[in-house]
Amino acid sequence: MLDAFALKDGQKIGLMLLAVGLGLILLGCLLFFDASLLSLGNVVFLSGWPFFIGWQQTFKFFSPL
Repeated sequence: MLDAFALKDGQKIGLMLLAVGLGLILLGCLLFFDASLLSLGNVVFLSGWPFFIGWQQTFKFFSPL
């Protein structure tokens, strides 16, 4: 039953990148909107997105078609 919630290796990497990205964004907000932390958080968060949900789903989400 717990196998349904098991994550693949790529999804684990994506989840880690998403968590680090959100942490950097939160830290950037706490430090009076530090631009470098906010931009680094955005890059890390957006790089973790395709790993977590898959490349095809990411393309479908971001494409206008």
